[in-house]
Amino acid sequence: MKDLEPIIKYKMTDMEAKAYKIALIWQDECRRELPKEQFVKLKANADPRKSTLFKYCYKLAKEMKGILQDNEIHLYIRAQLQILKAIKEGEVHALIEPHCLVGEKAWKRWKLWRYRYRRKLERVLDFKEADISTKSSKVIYEIKATYEFFEKRSLLDFKAMELNSEKMKTWIGNGEVSPFYAVLSPWMSRIFGDMDSLEFDKIYYRSSINPQTESFFKELFSHEYS
Repeated sequence: MKDLEPIIKYKMTDMEAKAYKIALIWQDECRRELPKEQFVKLKANADPRKSTLFKYCYKLAKEMKGILQDNEIHLYIRAQLQILKAIKEGEVHALIEPHCLVGEKAWKRWKLWRYRYRRKLERVLDFKEADISTKSSKVIYEIKATYEFFEKRSLLDFKAMELNSEKMKTWIGNGEVSPFYAVLSPWMSRIFGDMDSLEFDKIYYRSSINPQTESFFKELFSHEYS
């Protein structure tokens, strides 16, 4: 992917690479939410680490490590843009620049937006046409990848899984274990109960499960039902 070439070119650290990816997400979300407006971007053909956008994305990545999951970042940025866009004086909305991504006010905006987002999901009974619904093929792919991850580490045994319960939080956070697995797994329910200690949007992932994906999971992870 050409957009990711600067990570190698400028020999970025893991945290810098994450910040750079967040900057790309910022640009995508700004195009989505502010299609007719100018917004702060990374400069073409230049070290992205020297840009203001990168500075705030790096701060976000550092401050939210272990708090905001990678699969929530696009929603977090969308939340900032949508709320600030809605604050208007006449026809002019609030100034939207990268500094809106960090700080206490940004976190409060995220919590408010996420609450409304979840309430909206709860009101929608038919998720087939919902934009947030993930295609079955993606769900199945992530379930298979998670199974292979466990197989390589001999974690297809409940006791072994239980012993690695703390590591599970990290694995889910960095994407090595899919949240789809967590919401479907009987073992995860036994270990974590309501799973509030696992930091991901459970309503979102449960809404993307259908009979086909659930059946596939039960077949692949049949050992969890024995």
